Amino acid sequence: MTTNRLITMLVLLCLALGANAKKKKQDYPRSEIKVSYNYYNKFLRGSDGIVEKNTPFILLANHNESKFYCPSTEYKDSLLSTPSGRAKEKKMFDAAVAAYVQNRDESLWTGWYITLSYT
Repeated sequence: MTTNRLITMLVLLCLALGANAKKKKQDYPRSEIKVSYNYYNKFLRGSDGIVEKNTPFILLANHNESKFYCPSTEYKDSLLSTPSGRAKEKKMFDAAVAAYVQNRDESLWTGWYITLSYT
């Protein structure tokens, strides 16, 4: 009788441990699929005439959720979410404007124009 009780208790213990064992929840979602493409656009900019730009977009997805975004606008949005980021963004913007005003260097300005046009 004690052997049967011992076996029964061990089986119940194993079943209880198996029922309570859970997969460790991930701290962040993982994608099962990644799709990316480049959006090609032309826009008219001052004396340069038509400027062509390729903008990357990314889709990350799994069976629970998906995320579709543009890396450059995500970076800009993350800068604007904190006071230190807003200060850094303002410093970068001021440097682009100063370079444009001093010597009409539009290389820094182009990135800001494209980023602002997508937000």
